[in-house]
Amino acid sequence: MSVDFAIRLDGTLSPLVLRERLRTSGGFAVISKSVDDAAIHALADRTARAIVETGGAGLFNLQVLRTHGDGRLLVSDINPRFGTSSGHALGEGLNLAAFFLGEDAAQGMRRTVKTVRTLRDTTIARLPSRPRALVFDLDDTLVDHKRWFAAKALAAGGAVGHFSGDVELFREAAIGLVDEGERRQFIDQLGLRLGWSAAQHKAYLEAFRAARVDVPIFADVMQSLDAFRKMGFALALLTDNPPATQRQKLDRVPTFDAFDAIVFSQDTGAEKPDARAFLAVSEALGMPASKLCMIGDNLFRDGFGALRAGYGAAIVLRRAGGFIQPHDDLARLSAFSSDPRLVHATDLFVTREILLAS
Repeated sequence: MSVDFAIRLDGTLSPLVLRERLRTSGGFAVISKSVDDAAIHALADRTARAIVETGGAGLFNLQVLRTHGDGRLLVSDINPRFGTSSGHALGEGLNLAAFFLGEDAAQGMRRTVKTVRTLRDTTIARLPSRPRALVFDLDDTLVDHKRWFAAKALAAGGAVGHFSGDVELFREAAIGLVDEGERRQFIDQLGLRLGWSAAQHKAYLEAFRAARVDVPIFADVMQSLDAFRKMGFALALLTDNPPATQRQKLDRVPTFDAFDAIVFSQDTGAEKPDARAFLAVSEALGMPASKLCMIGDNLFRDGFGALRAGYGAAIVLRRAGGFIQPHDDLARLSAFSSDPRLVHATDLFVTREILLAS
């Protein structure tokens, strides 16, 4: 049996995570399952509190054995480190590292789970040539657009609150529409689901436009933009959607000051995948399109659009939870699907490896 827990610097003890090691390889569990055993929990709790009394702090792992003869429980190991298989705690809904750092450790309701750890190969593609500049899309590439959109939608909810008594129904309808990918007709669809009057619709529209919320950027953005700059790339931004809305986001994230050029496609009179939008970035940077690499989340608009405009490469990100989720079979219907200038990546860290290999 293994027990994982964390102790903060002030001595606060996290909940204990009990797991049985069903299969091991090289000393760590590759298959674990949650355990609910009062006796093991009591022993582990006494041990953890003894560690607290000695001034211990950090992430810990205990190994507990049960004797064959009389079934006694013994602590065989006290490991003052993150257990090699303690990621199981995340599956149960508890982030022990976040707890130690003083953050909210709950990842939803605690649950019993089985964790299976597998080996996975990651293939890093190489671009035909190394670009001189990287051109980024904004939404779902740098900014977690669904989280931003949902925060804005909920922030505007007070405008219709006095019309509707069911706040939870409003929240569920708004978040559900965002998660389904509704953007352009979001307010119209929300009004239809909730049966709003014309006055409610107008009040919410005005509140939505006026709402100012924090802009959630993906965890890899700040470090990656700094790394790309140190690698010698010029950095540019090419974004669709109303310029006023996009400027709201840019103004609230100081990191975005790093761009050498920012182009709002609607200002060029053509949104992606129209070549005019891509070529406007080329002109702003003073570089030929063949030296530019587009990095975005939309395969058809960002990827194929950039290649059609003559860009030297395009990297399409597949962000978890993004508005756009490319379908491999549909992508193969395009002549650009097998173009060596087009590669896929899960995040900007993998993107960095692609550029290093090129």
